[in-house]
Amino acid sequence: MYFEEKSHLAPAELERTRETERDLLHLFEGVYRDGVVTGEFRDVEPAIAVFGILGMSFSEYEWYRPDGPLPASAIADILGGLAADGYRVHA
Repeated sequence: MYFEEKSHLAPAELERTRETERDLLHLFEGVYRDGVVTGEFRDVEPAIAVFGILGMSFSEYEWYRPDGPLPASAIADILGGLAADGYRVHA
């Protein structure tokens, strides 16, 4: 919803919002890079990894239903597992 509605901000507010977005992206990229150094994360382009993780999280509001088959905590666990471990079964 944030991404759909931020276009309604006044130009100065929109620019400040974009600066904050860039700062947060750089922060998350740094966390990802640190994880690569420690061997916890795969060595892939940090921006792509971060956008992928955030993209999964940011779209949930479009399809999540409180009365659906899974509670939000279970969905968060599933998405977190997919982000951390991928989709493939590891032998």
